[in-house]
Amino acid sequence: MEEIPPLFSKTGLVYQHGTKGDRYGMKCTCTTCRAFAADYQREWRRKRAEERNSSGKLLKTDIWRRDGTEFLGTITVTALFIWLRT
Repeated sequence: MEEIPPLFSKTGLVYQHGTKGDRYGMKCTCTTCRAFAADYQREWRRKRAEERNSSGKLLKTDIWRRDGTEFLGTITVTALFIWLRT
């Protein structure tokens, strides 16, 4: 595999490919940086999921999906829209 030269910012900072600064700061889209970003996001989501599961708190989506009234707001808005059109 060919060695990719580092990126230099306008302020003179040097960023190696496959680092957080290069991918997010310099917006590099090479395969090395994209692979790093995918791994970083995967790890971040896993940590967030563990934090949420360990806290025991219900999320808004959990409450919304379990209370059985999730469609009432849409029905009301649709009925109002139809009533205003007539």
